[in-house]
Amino acid sequence: MIARVSDLSLGRKGTFFLTMTLIGVGVALITVDMLYVKAYLEKAALMLLGYAMADVGVEGEVPVALNAPRRAHPGRVQGGGPGALAQL
Repeated sequence: MIARVSDLSLGRKGTFFLTMTLIGVGVALITVDMLYVKAYLEKAALMLLGYAMADVGVEGEVPVALNAPRRAHPGRVQGGGPGALAQL
């Protein structure tokens, strides 16, 4: 889902900021839930919302993180398999 947004509009940098924001807000919701919410139903709902936001953020970071090392290598090495670095 987030990989598609990255490809269509945001780019890798924008997607990185989006995923970090989702993770931060999700963790903040979980923290507020653990420290301040006393009612059981509200506690469960806030915990699940925070967990879902953090999870979407972490999962959205995977395509960006997997693409970063590929961009660090020169074009002739990309996709060359395990022995490609030895050919440099």
